[in-house]
Amino acid sequence: MKRKSYRALFAIAAIGALISGCSQNGTLNVKNNCRTEFVGHIDNQFVQLAPGQVYPLDVYIGKSAGLIGPKEYDITIEGSAWTKRQFTTSVTVKSDETTTYAITDDTGAILFWNAYNLQVNAVSVRKCTDTDFGPNLVTTGRPFSPGDKLVIQLDAGCWDVLVNYGRQELKDIVESDTLAVGRIDTMGWFPGYTPTATR
Repeated sequence: MKRKSYRALFAIAAIGALISGCSQNGTLNVKNNCRTEFVGHIDNQFVQLAPGQVYPLDVYIGKSAGLIGPKEYDITIEGSAWTKRQFTTSVTVKSDETTTYAITDDTGAILFWNAYNLQVNAVSVRKCTDTDFGPNLVTTGRPFSPGDKLVIQLDAGCWDVLVNYGRQELKDIVESDTLAVGRIDTMGWFPGYTPTATR
């Protein structure tokens, strides 16, 4: 009788385990391989990652009853850095596995700041080989005062910068600033500013 009782209890426990299932987890490591800070969201959580920093996330995938149940889960990553354009992507994390996602540079940038004593009205850029400048990058209706800064993300290559400044709408062109992916050029602009070879 006792053996039968033990067998019955064991069978009930085994069935209960199959019905309830066991938890499944995976791990996601998001690493910022950009040369600048990443700011965004990982699985709807706000994050700021310094260059080289890793954000570990333990992902609860679900419960499995035998062969039934989820084996993977998609995590959304979105955000940008000075050297990474705004993006949104989905990363699949699998049960009992560690997934690593690297955020990498895909653009260069000019850190433009008004080093002059007059207000800047407009800033626009063009490729060195083009004849026309693009749209105004300064927020319309907002004064760009001395000391204000603006990050301009640009593809690798040679760029000219047009600056409209002062009440008389004076113009100044900074010619031939050459950018590379992952590079930040600081442009402390004043009339007659010329890009230097190394920054």
